[in-house]
Amino acid sequence: MLYQKYGERDKAIALSEKDWKIVTSAIENPPELNPKLKAAIKRYKEEYNQK
Repeated sequence: MLYQKYGERDKAIALSEKDWKIVTSAIENPPELNPKLKAAIKRYKEEYNQK
């Protein structure tokens, strides 16, 4: 098992090597945003006046 610490020192998650590769791959190569998520981002930006 691979352990990756995050946040506070006493908290950790345990991932198998296969799961770790899946997580890091998703972070390094995120999938394209789907239309519903793009619309939600647009609404959020309009509501909170962000560019």
